[in-house]
Amino acid sequence: MNKQKKILIVDDNACNVELVTAFLEKKFNFIVLKAYGGEEGLELAEKEHPDLILLDIMMPRLNGFQVCEELRKDNSFAATPVIFVTAKDEEKDIIKALEVGGDDYIMKPVVRDDLIEKVANLLSKAESGELPSQSYKKVQKELKEGKIKSMADHSCLCNSHGTCEEEKK
Repeated sequence: MNKQKKILIVDDNACNVELVTAFLEKKFNFIVLKAYGGEEGLELAEKEHPDLILLDIMMPRLNGFQVCEELRKDNSFAATPVIFVTAKDEEKDIIKALEVGGDDYIMKPVVRDDLIEKVANLLSKAESGELPSQSYKKVQKELKEGKIKSMADHSCLCNSHGTCEEEKK
């Protein structure tokens, strides 16, 4: 019997938290955990060990990037998918989200079907050990160690769904 999945939503805007909660509860039988700031999100994550985290970026005191960095320092969260859900739409923000350990990025306003698809996709990837953040971390390590010279030298490329496919040469 599969255990009921826990999803943690971290956003300082209560309306956003309730909207995302409604989307998830309508489609899935999840336990939805709610945090209304970065510090509360970290505390709740450490206490409850959710199966997936939906994380806003722009929050007072501890922003989403900082929360994700702190989570990724703890090996018990290495295989926990993190989806950034934010109004920040610049490429530099998306890149930073990946660099700090995010697995996906959803723009606000949230489109229900996109959210549901990404949540289901990342939960499946987490179960099979194929999270985009883990692949990204591996490539960064290979770059640092000099095993490859650029991202283009890596043996796989991520497609639009975040899955790794062998490069076709």
